[in-house]
Amino acid sequence: MNEQTCRKLWVIKFCLKVVYPKYNYYCFLVFLSIKYRIWWQRKNSNRKVMDCFEVKTIPLHLVNSLVKERLEDNLPVLMNKCIIISKEQFIQLGSENLFYLDNGVLWVALKLTPDEKRKHQEKNNSNKEIQFSLHYVTSELHKKLWTDTAQNRVDNIRIVPIVGSKHVSENIAFTNENEFYNIASCFGINFCKDISVTFHPVPNLDCSPKIAAAAEVSLIVNDYDLANDFIKEVLNNYFGTPKLVSTNDIFSIDLTPDMTAKYHYKYLDLVQSTGRLYFKCKKLCSDVAEMNNETKDKVVHTFFIVKGVTQLTLGENV
Repeated sequence: MNEQTCRKLWVIKFCLKVVYPKYNYYCFLVFLSIKYRIWWQRKNSNRKVMDCFEVKTIPLHLVNSLVKERLEDNLPVLMNKCIIISKEQFIQLGSENLFYLDNGVLWVALKLTPDEKRKHQEKNNSNKEIQFSLHYVTSELHKKLWTDTAQNRVDNIRIVPIVGSKHVSENIAFTNENEFYNIASCFGINFCKDISVTFHPVPNLDCSPKIAAAAEVSLIVNDYDLANDFIKEVLNNYFGTPKLVSTNDIFSIDLTPDMTAKYHYKYLDLVQSTGRLYFKCKKLCSDVAEMNNETKDKVVHTFFIVKGVTQLTLGENV
């Protein structure tokens, strides 16, 4: 640090000591620099070119290894939904969203890039022409095939947790296969290898993750005839550790002895052949009133499902 800068810093510290004597001026300097950074970020948000990230999939054990660098106690809770980006870009995003840093995880709002939106809007428009020219015999068939249209819009905002890793290149975002599918499904995108997204500040505190008061999940059917008691046992054991879920998410449960418990040998064929069950989360709600602003219909919220707190019900198979 040169002499001129040292003198300026000394003058600032002296003024702070006189004007704000009750504050520790070292901490107060840091506080002011953070406030200035937030103000500058908001002022220049319209002019700033957002970093675009290509979302790619990697195996779950690699996700586990990369996330483990940043998380310890929360690893089983967040691993299934975490998105991993470069450490430098994580630090940059963290400095802009200090209020949403939580034990190594940063909560952000994920959106499609403008180019990605434009590309898929054109595809959706062409698909609609095909949909409505099929003349379905009954409205029920139409409902089964084309549901959740409000949940599948390219302008949706998805609340996700991200972590930084020195092993990830810039402008790349890694996640597991299930979460990649859920992100694509959230925006109504099909048959994509990569998705181009941007990360933004969470719209407001009401959008931050909450514990779900009630949740309804449905088994995705397979070739086996499974008793409801067995399915409920697997779900209860899985959510013994809180898990992050969004509406319309697909999630899988590995049929380990801990998950199947007393039913392990009864369904040994299922365990040895398939090894896991897939579920879809149909409904989620919390006791907190929904936010009342223009973005509430676009935000895909994230909830914690906690055994003993969340009222978990098993819906019809899908």
